[in-house]
Amino acid sequence: MNDYNGVPSANTACIQLPSNSAFSKARYQSGVALFMFFLLMTAAGASYYVVNNQTLPVELQKQADTLTNLNIAKAALITHAVANQDRPGGFPCPDTDGDGSADEDNTEVSFCQETRGWLPWRDLNLADIRDEAGERFWYAVDPEFTTNSTLGTLNSETAPSLTVDGVPKVAVVIAPLEALAGQGRRRAHLEGVARSSENDIRQYLELTNRNRNLLTYIDEDPDTGAPYRDAAVSIDLRDVMPHVENRVVRLVEQQLITHRGCNGSLPTAAGDFNPITANPDLSLDAASLTETGASSGHLPYETINSVCAPTPFPNWFAANRWHRLFFYAVNTNSITVKGLINNPYDAVIILAGAPLADDTRPDTNPINYFEGENIKTPPDTPPDNLYQYRNPSRTDETYNDITQAL
Repeated sequence: MNDYNGVPSANTACIQLPSNSAFSKARYQSGVALFMFFLLMTAAGASYYVVNNQTLPVELQKQADTLTNLNIAKAALITHAVANQDRPGGFPCPDTDGDGSADEDNTEVSFCQETRGWLPWRDLNLADIRDEAGERFWYAVDPEFTTNSTLGTLNSETAPSLTVDGVPKVAVVIAPLEALAGQGRRRAHLEGVARSSENDIRQYLELTNRNRNLLTYIDEDPDTGAPYRDAAVSIDLRDVMPHVENRVVRLVEQQLITHRGCNGSLPTAAGDFNPITANPDLSLDAASLTETGASSGHLPYETINSVCAPTPFPNWFAANRWHRLFFYAVNTNSITVKGLINNPYDAVIILAGAPLADDTRPDTNPINYFEGENIKTPPDTPPDNLYQYRNPSRTDETYNDITQAL
């Protein structure tokens, strides 16, 4: 299995959602459409350059087409997950009957009939794209990253268990290419006829990749070391989560702006930042987060949600425990954020990214959630009012806070 990851990294094509009070669903969808366009054009452009600046043999032309379509599929899946209105970061279920649509099953914890099947191209608003052999793409998704999974929460701390060559991935798209000796494929499938009996992965993928372990994929024969012919692109956490985090931060920013416009001032914080203090199950009940008069600490979710809030937080916010990961500080015209212009600010919100190598979570100490000037260990009285903004890099293993000043 050759890994053809050609889509730009999350941080080179990061969604920048509007940050003013005119933010709306329509504008958000427009931003997602532009993001999708950028990814698709970049993926297609790489192959277009190769094909149109050289005279390629027919076989190389076909391989370039496969590469382009694999990356189009990857871009569409990422866009779908980021824009998911029910569970941001949630991927569609695979297509198990060949009709191009995701097949769900509410009796399964993943809410999918299978977490491996064909690419659900209809749900991704794609054409029926295929590989150079005319085969549809196979697609596998980590069970915790599906749209309606009941396995757990989906936020910055969620870690995938699916692996490609031993590396954690959220999803993988595989082009089976020409049938190998011993693989029998029905021509009806190639003609677009939906037959569930054709969903036999043994006839498409190679050796280990066709077994019933739905979470492990490799690109070479474990016995001989020979590379598999299957071509693939994989999606890792950093392809998706930074975009989701930006979306969540913009949501909180807009809720605070709305609260200030309605109430006349920003709320105070909900006590010291301590993600595991409220409940033994570590969930930190969102309803307990009301303003306490503190200048820094937890986001006062319940206060924002109940006082002058014409549009409450969407259900997915608390259900996926995003409230646990936000630090909030307020001090009118007194907050300085290093890395930003227009200081001072009235407030700052900081979302903790995924645990870094030295972080221990869950924990009561903010040092395991935030970096640099954003580490405020209680009691911080009076607060120093100094915080930090830095654009997280895909390769930076020391900083991934998402900071937004108001």
